[in-house]
Amino acid sequence: MKTEPLSGLVVAPEWAHAVISPPYDALDEEGRRRFLDDHPDSFLGALPLGVPDATDLVRCAQRVAEFRSSGQFRSPGGGPFAAVTRVVEGGVSITGVVVDVPIGEFGTAISGHERTRPARVDDLAAFLHTVRVASSPVTVAHPPSPTTTNLVDESVGLTPLLDSTADDGSSVTVWLVDPDEAVDALEPVETGIIIDGHHRTAAAVAAGSSSVVSAFVPSDGLGATGFDRVSQAEVVDAPKRIAAAGFTVEPLDGPERPGSSGRVHLGWEGAWYAISGWGESVVDAEVVDDRILRGALDITDFEVRPGIGPLPSAPLVIASHPPSWETLETMVGRGLTMPPKSTYFTPKMRSGVFLIDR
Repeated sequence: MKTEPLSGLVVAPEWAHAVISPPYDALDEEGRRRFLDDHPDSFLGALPLGVPDATDLVRCAQRVAEFRSSGQFRSPGGGPFAAVTRVVEGGVSITGVVVDVPIGEFGTAISGHERTRPARVDDLAAFLHTVRVASSPVTVAHPPSPTTTNLVDESVGLTPLLDSTADDGSSVTVWLVDPDEAVDALEPVETGIIIDGHHRTAAAVAAGSSSVVSAFVPSDGLGATGFDRVSQAEVVDAPKRIAAAGFTVEPLDGPERPGSSGRVHLGWEGAWYAISGWGESVVDAEVVDDRILRGALDITDFEVRPGIGPLPSAPLVIASHPPSWETLETMVGRGLTMPPKSTYFTPKMRSGVFLIDR
C-alpha cells in the first residue's frame, strides 16, 4: 500500500476535551446545534450543521482560521508526521495508523463497499473547495498484518501526545510515530476496504484532492452495529403486506435487535415481528430498502439511524444486524456494493483531532 506522512496540525492537548467532536452522523441537525450550544469550542463549529450553503461554508472556513490563530491546534513537531489513534466508546475500542493516502490508491488497492449519494458527495466536495482542510480520517480495514501490529504495539507503550476523555466517557488517545516507520509498516498491506468515509473519499476525488487522510485498522479490530430504518408514516397492515410480498413474518415478545444477518425486526403499532426469507448472499439493507420499505409498504421517506442504544419510538421501525467482515470481502471481491448506511462500525474516528491542509 502506498501511503504518505501527514502535513498539518494536531489539537493542543489542553484543548482536546473541548475541541474533539462526537461522531458527526450520530447526531441529527438539531442535535448538532444543541451540542454546539453547550460546547462552543467543539470542532462541530467548523462543520456544516445541516445541508450547507455558501454562507455556511464561509462560516466553517472562518472557524477553522480561529482554531489556528487561537493556538487550539499546533504543529506536532515542525514537520511531516504520522500517528496511532485509539478511540474507546462504550467499552469498545478501535486503533488505527493515521497517514495520508494518495487518491490513486482508492479504487485500486482500497475498495468501497457502499454506494454513495451524489448530493452528499457534492456537499462535502464544496466543503473541501471552500474550507481546504480534512479532519476526520477515512477508516480503512485491512487483513491483519504483523508490520502494522508491531508498529501499534510499540507506539502504545510510549507516552501519548494526548489522552482525552469526553463528558460521555468516550476517549481519544494519540501517539506520534515516525512517519517513515508508518509508511514502511503499511507497505506490505496489499488491500483495504473503506468501512467509514465513502462519501468523504468520493468528495476528495470530486474536489481534485491529491490524497485522503486515512486510519488503517486491522479487520480483527473492528466493532460493528446495524442501522435502524425509521418512518413516521402511518402504515395499514404492515405485517400482512410484508408477508404478502413473500417474506416470513413471525411475532416477537417485545423490542429487540436481531442477533444475526438474514433477518430484521419490525416494530409497528407497538408490536414487534421478525422478518426473514432471503439468502445469506443478500445484504439485509438491500432487502429492507428496496423490497420491504419501498416495495411492500410503498415508503420512500424514511430516516436511517445507527443502531446504538434503545430502539427508536416511531410508527414504524426496522432494525438490522451488520453484515460480517467475510460478507464485505466477498462482495468487494465480486465488485458489488451495498446501499448507503448498510454498516456502522464503531467507535468512529473523531473530527477535531487533526487539521490537515487540502
